[in-house]
Amino acid sequence: MISLLFLICTLDECRTISPPDVFFSAEECNKAAESRIAMNQEAAAKGEIPDHTVIYTCHKWGDAA
Repeated sequence: MISLLFLICTLDECRTISPPDVFFSAEECNKAAESRIAMNQEAAAKGEIPDHTVIYTCHKWGDAA
């Protein structure tokens, strides 16, 4: 099972965010991350959210029961 973890930094702060979604493959997780990043970049370009930088990781933490 895989969780998605973001580190998001603005001029004022950095914070981690982990959406509640659980993925069963790294490919699924990476696609979800890239989609969310693209959506937030568009929102930042429109001034809807602050400018920011982001990195992410897909962390494998166990096998399904």
